[in-house]
Amino acid sequence: MLQQQQFTAALDKLTRLDQNLEQYALAAPLKQSLHQVIAKDHQLIQHFVSERIAQQIKVDALIQQLDAALAQELHAPQLNASQASGKSFWQRWLVIEPAKQPATALMQRPLILKEAQLRLLIAQQALKQGQYLEYQKSLTEIIQLLNQIPDEKSRQLIQNIQKIKGFTVLPTPSLNTRALLG
Repeated sequence: MLQQQQFTAALDKLTRLDQNLEQYALAAPLKQSLHQVIAKDHQLIQHFVSERIAQQIKVDALIQQLDAALAQELHAPQLNASQASGKSFWQRWLVIEPAKQPATALMQRPLILKEAQLRLLIAQQALKQGQYLEYQKSLTEIIQLLNQIPDEKSRQLIQNIQKIKGFTVLPTPSLNTRALLG
């Protein structure tokens, strides 16, 4: 049940098992041991759920910040070319390069940002459904999309996505009651 994200059902079954344990013909020390293991598993599930919720809140806040930054860039783009600080003033001020082809990534920047925003929404939904691999895949696709845009703001967005991608999913706890009962 825990693998299927059905925490309340698992807690209910543990509670029912704890209440019905007295009906079974078991030795008193075994019953006491089972009550202790059930109580420990109950606490383990509650701790796991609270940790997962706290992590989800942190990730949601970062995703909301990222979504707001993408929306802001869509409505009021701030294009700044990334510059090396080792250049002198006139080299930073004036850049002359041959234009062999138009900068299609910059022309399609709003479209790329909108696609990144939609993929971020897909990633958030995948995370809420417990589909961690799909979540990681969506974040990787967003990074690949934003790598097409050669401006400083997209680099900041990529760093924020890397921060979100760095969160690890808490492993589902293994219950001792199941091991004892077989």
